[in-house]
Amino acid sequence: MAARFETEGIVFAAGLYEQEYSDQRRDWQYFSTYEKAWAYLLKEKQEYLDDEDIKDAKTFAKIHRIKIDHAKGCDGEDYLFDSEMRMVNVSIDYDKCFAEREEFALVDDYLVYVPLPFEKGDIVRVDFPQTEVHYGVFSCDWKKPDDPGRIHMWAPLEMYIEARNDFDYTDNCPYYDWVLGFSRCPDEELPEDEYVLKLIRAVCKGDMDFYTLLHKFGRGELKTMIKWF
Repeated sequence: MAARFETEGIVFAAGLYEQEYSDQRRDWQYFSTYEKAWAYLLKEKQEYLDDEDIKDAKTFAKIHRIKIDHAKGCDGEDYLFDSEMRMVNVSIDYDKCFAEREEFALVDDYLVYVPLPFEKGDIVRVDFPQTEVHYGVFSCDWKKPDDPGRIHMWAPLEMYIEARNDFDYTDNCPYYDWVLGFSRCPDEELPEDEYVLKLIRAVCKGDMDFYTLLHKFGRGELKTMIKWF
């Protein structure tokens, strides 16, 4: 955090984006100090708040601390801000943290078991500041592993991608899902283009056999099946 105010040999890049378009090209603006970069982000956010058409759009912002003339390794820290302009994540300067140390444990290396309120078949909404909101079906039992080394903070979700007519799961492609971003999604809040998740849920909960889903999928009748649920 203190590195925010180091300016010698440093430039700060800043950008504010809509969460819905999290994969958009990064148009960074560059500043000589962190304070100027932060002031720019506040100004950009205020323009959203002052516009009736986009004031409710969820945004995220980043400040990237870049070392000038840095030839190798990490070039600095990233500071991530959510839609309320709260700092929610800081990446580290590896060159600084690992200097003259053979071993170094980061907070990300310490994983704790977090009980989750989801059961196999629950439809889940996933919301992270810098990732487009998406949906999936919680497809496994969430139990504390006997081996502490197997504790993790992510869970793959079963999903359906309508644009390519494809059943998939979140395992870094197209998403990688950390469980702290999960919330249960009631049917009435599920977007229409995600209704196929109801069919996946039915299979997971044993209300429909997998072969029936496969058979109807092969015949292009998924939307007809949705009416069953």
